[in-house]
Amino acid sequence: MSCHPRHPSCASAPTTEPGFSCAARLSGGSALGDGAIAVTIEPACQADLRPLLMRAHKLSAREREVAALAAKGLTNVELASALFITRHTVADHLKAIYDKLGVNSRGELTSVLGGFR
Repeated sequence: MSCHPRHPSCASAPTTEPGFSCAARLSGGSALGDGAIAVTIEPACQADLRPLLMRAHKLSAREREVAALAAKGLTNVELASALFITRHTVADHLKAIYDKLGVNSRGELTSVLGGFR
């Protein structure tokens, strides 16, 4: 889901691709002619970037869950409780995540997943 407001003409053209707001058909009187398509490109927000960055670094589905919650500031104990796994399993997932992302701390993890590095 995009965190940018959509243009009213996009209401009937939902998108499932992160980072893309909308595509709308132009009608009548357009300099490009009837049926032309206008595409709006805008900067992606953190909510759009995070899933793409995690997939680009080849994180597994479970690693993506752990990384997203860790980036929100949850402790290992809170992560374990939320995901119904042990804190040792959380630590193992975080080690694999840090290795794949080339980071050494939660702060660096949050920075990478925020698109700041």
